[in-house]
Order: sequence, then structure tokens, then C-alpha cells
Amino acid sequence: MPEACSHCDFGIVALRLTTDTQHRGYVLRDGESAPPAGLVAAFRTGNRLEDMVMEEVKPGRTGNEVLRASLAHLRPGQSQMPEAYVKYA
Repeated sequence: MPEACSHCDFGIVALRLTTDTQHRGYVLRDGESAPPAGLVAAFRTGNRLEDMVMEEVKPGRTGNEVLRASLAHLRPGQSQMPEAYVKYA
């Protein structure tokens, strides 16, 4: 459907190991050659946040430690901590 955004979140748990992958997409409208600028900017922001998290992944760190270190990179007012993570930070 034109102008539709999609989000696929897929994960597997096996042998006490967990994996997760997420993909986003946008269906162009007739005559569009690129997604709207605001959507492109939002995707870029999300990618920057992913990069911040990956920079903090280090051997021996727990997921919560990586989360806290990643959130520390955000400037005040830049982004709000997702409500689901408040109890971990």
C-alpha cells in the first residue's frame, strides 16, 4: 500500500540464547522517487542510536550496562528514555 511504513521485529530464543533483528521500510507513492525527508531523518536518527549502542557493546558487559552507557551519550532533551527501560537505568 503506497505511503505505508512497515516494521518487522523478529527474534529467536534457543539454548538460553536470544537474537533479535528489526527492519523498517516505506512504500513509495506513485510519482515519488524517495521517501519524505522527515521519514529519512527519523530513520537516520534511529541508525545513529543503533551505532551508539553498538559502540558500547563490549565483552563482559550486561545488556543493562550497555543500555546505561548508550543513554549517557544523549544530550539533555535530545531524546527521552523509552518508558520500558526506565526501571533498568
